[in-house]
Amino acid sequence: MLRRALIGAFAVAIAASAGGASLGQPKMAGPSTDPAAAPAGEYALDPLHASVVARIKHLGLSNFAIRFDTLEASYSFDPAHPTASKVTARVDANSFDVGNQRYQDMALNEHFIKQRDILGMSKNPNVTFVSTSIRSTGGNRGTMSGDLTLNGVTKPVTFDVVFNGTAPGMGGGPQRMGFSAVTTLHRSDFQIAAMMPPPILSDEVTLQIEAEFTKKS
Repeated sequence: MLRRALIGAFAVAIAASAGGASLGQPKMAGPSTDPAAAPAGEYALDPLHASVVARIKHLGLSNFAIRFDTLEASYSFDPAHPTASKVTARVDANSFDVGNQRYQDMALNEHFIKQRDILGMSKNPNVTFVSTSIRSTGGNRGTMSGDLTLNGVTKPVTFDVVFNGTAPGMGGGPQRMGFSAVTTLHRSDFQIAAMMPPPILSDEVTLQIEAEFTKKS
């Protein structure tokens, strides 16, 4: 009898402990991929939850990755007309990170200036993008076209975009919206000739973007 009571008390204690843990960590609803679920307003990039990565083929053997750490972007959003949004973005190309300290030190050394010129970083570190059109291609996917300025040269590019969804921020924070985007461009189109012709480094570059935006108050 006593043993049975002790087992019952132990089970209640475990359940209470689990319940307390769940109370301390409330379950969050998943994001909605319906743009109408996001409130209208101005949205700004959350740089802590965003990345821009350029991938360039090295010797035809691997895709060398360069990540840029200084980013800013914003757009106005109207849920009744989501494709009317206009996106502006800026990347400081000198904020690049290759994930290898030895190469990083070489790239920052003036004797290895060509290392930075693979994307025109040394003379034109300001990379900008201004969207000109956004189009839905079905579901949560679409395209975003606009003018990309790289190495001081402006060319039209089109990103394939996935709308990952919208949800309130943690702890009652401002509304968030998340996107993934990718495009392919050619360095030669932007008058970049460092370490060309291939196969040292490819002319083709893949840009991969992950971005979370928060609604401005």
